[in-house]
Amino acid sequence: MPEISITGPTEVTEGGMASYVFTRTGASNSELRVPVTVTGTADGTDYTAYQTTAYFGWNSSTAVININATDDKAVETTETLVVTAGSGSGHTVSPTAGSVTTNLLDNDTVTTPPPVGTPGSPPKTPGLTVTPSGTGTVVAEDGKLTDTFTVVLNTAPASDVNVYIDSSTYEATVIPGYLTFGPTNWHMPQTVTVKAYAEGEPGGTDSLMIYGWSDEDPDYGWVSAPDLPVTVLETAPAVVEPPVEEPPVEEPPPVDEPPAEEPPRLRPRRASRSPRAAPAPA
Repeated sequence: MPEISITGPTEVTEGGMASYVFTRTGASNSELRVPVTVTGTADGTDYTAYQTTAYFGWNSSTAVININATDDKAVETTETLVVTAGSGSGHTVSPTAGSVTTNLLDNDTVTTPPPVGTPGSPPKTPGLTVTPSGTGTVVAEDGKLTDTFTVVLNTAPASDVNVYIDSSTYEATVIPGYLTFGPTNWHMPQTVTVKAYAEGEPGGTDSLMIYGWSDEDPDYGWVSAPDLPVTVLETAPAVVEPPVEEPPVEEPPPVDEPPAEEPPRLRPRRASRSPRAAPAPA
């Protein structure tokens, strides 16, 4: 009577596949089906076993079954898969190699939020923190001026919190209109863009109502932030370019010219004397 043994991997990571090879010794001149069970600390959501029977064809001494490890997003500890060959009337199971244990490794990491507050300060209470991009939120109906602000939760919720932003006078609109925070991203600010309605009244003001709730966390059953005022201009202010300063023009250094030479002075010539006339004879 053929004896069944199993070989397989010692570990598999989420998203991977583990292959198990069943081997029969002895007679192989007939088909054989061996039942397979999968146990261990992992449950049916952690893996998918497409076969529950190892099938040996005529004159075949091996059979293979594959198990896919589910690639979920949950952070988990290492779990185990135990693949075991079942007994039957047409075979026996090896007492030492009749099962294989495989460690199922998690591929997710824990996102550690930064500490809230400073040492010694009182803990924050559940709520919303809204931070404008500047000293005020200003938009223009011509579409040339938009603004932004960020929203973040003050504390970690037990479940998802949906945050909504609504306009009071419909002079302004926001993108996106709602945000979702959960236990892993509650401390990460999310940005909201504010725009003006082009068909609104020329100029004006608006205020944005920001509120949220959770169906499963009583601390966030209902939370809100102070309304965010918005100034709506008809047109964006003109951008004044700073004057361009021309570099100073450097004057060339003066050139020292040699002094002009005076022409030599001519000494005046004396007038020649006429020779005296000889006295007349007496």
